[in-house]
Parts: sequence; structure tokens; C-alpha cells
Amino acid sequence: MGDAVSINRAFLIMAREAARANNASAEIATGLSSQTLERLSGMTIDEIERLAQSMGDVSLITLRLDDAEIDRLVSMAPSARSAYAVSVLAREAA
Repeated sequence: MGDAVSINRAFLIMAREAARANNASAEIATGLSSQTLERLSGMTIDEIERLAQSMGDVSLITLRLDDAEIDRLVSMAPSARSAYAVSVLAREAA
């Protein structure tokens, strides 16, 4: 259970900081809606900790690429992977 809590905590903190820095790119980076990011941006570390703890073994993170996209990503040169993933996720967000 501790691993999921740690991952959720790290994700929520990253999402909060991304939302505070630039909400438009935060949506692509996290997969969260602007409304959720706005809510997270106002949360304290204690509130984030309580939320992460309350999720138990449930991960807040999901894989946002389908099988074909993962296959293509794996077959690419490592230097091209990030740009490809951003392209796919930006297209889905539009």
C-alpha cells in the first residue's frame, strides 16, 4: 500500500506545481481537467497528503496511450519518445 500512496502523493504535488506554473501545459502533462488542476493548485501539502493516504492501494495515475501508441513508442529512438508522447496526448486533449 505504501507504494501507491507515495506515487499518488508525488503525482498530486507535481500536478499542483504544474497548475501553478502554467495550467495549459499542465492539462497535457497530467491528463487532468483545468477544473481539477485549479482545485489542486489551492491545496496545501497536508491536504494532498490526506488525499493520497485516503486512496489506499488505488492509483490516481493511468496510462493514457493505447496499445498501438505504446508499441510505436517502444520502437522509436529514445530521443524521439517524449515528443511523440506529447503529440499524442495533445491531440487527445484537443
